[in-house]
Amino acid sequence: MAMNDAEERGTNDSIDSGTLREAAGGYLPQRTVDWGRAVTEFIAEHPELCLGIALALGVAIGVVVKRR
Repeated sequence: MAMNDAEERGTNDSIDSGTLREAAGGYLPQRTVDWGRAVTEFIAEHPELCLGIALALGVAIGVVVKRR
């Protein structure tokens, strides 16, 4: 289910106001929030690249596990 603009702004407002920080045990550094937003934006802009990376990583892990 896709978020509309109002829901997205509400989510960002809750992050900025510290609501998620409090829910995460009272401490969530701003750097972590910024990094998470950057990763989320990258995934949203390049889903095919992220899928390719996930598949390649899955194959690599499968090969390593099968050898053991």
